[in-house]
Amino acid sequence: MSTLLDEIIADRKHKALEYTEYLKQIAALAKSVQSGHAEDTPEVLKKSKALSVIYENLQPFAAHQAAEGQATYNKDQLLELAQQIDATVREAKQDEFRGNEGKERKIMRALLPLLNNNAAEVIRLFDIIKQQAEY
Repeated sequence: MSTLLDEIIADRKHKALEYTEYLKQIAALAKSVQSGHAEDTPEVLKKSKALSVIYENLQPFAAHQAAEGQATYNKDQLLELAQQIDATVREAKQDEFRGNEGKERKIMRALLPLLNNNAAEVIRLFDIIKQQAEY
C-alpha cells in the first residue's frame, strides 16, 4: 500500500511540475501577445509601433511584387523598406496633415518611388499611416 501511495504522490508531483511549466509558457505567450511582438521580432520594431505596423503591412506588397515578378524581398530588405517609409513620412509630413488633402498628397508623392510607383499601394499604406499616433 505504501509503494502505491508513493507512486501516486510521485505522479501527482510530476503532473504539478508539468502544469507549472505549462503556466509559464502561457504567461510568456500572453506577454508576447500583449507587447505585440514575437520573440524573433527585430529590436528596432519593438521601439516604434508605427514602424512595426508599416513593416507588418508591407507583407502584402512584397507578396504582390513577387507574384508580378517585379521584386522579391527578404525580411531584412522589408525591414529596410519599412524604415525608409517611416523616415520619409517623418520628413515629408507637416503639422495637422490628417484631413488636409495637400499635405496628405505631399506625403503620398514622397512614398511613391519607395513603393515602385504603385499608387494603389501608396493609398493603401497611407490609410494605415494616417492612423498611427506617432506621426
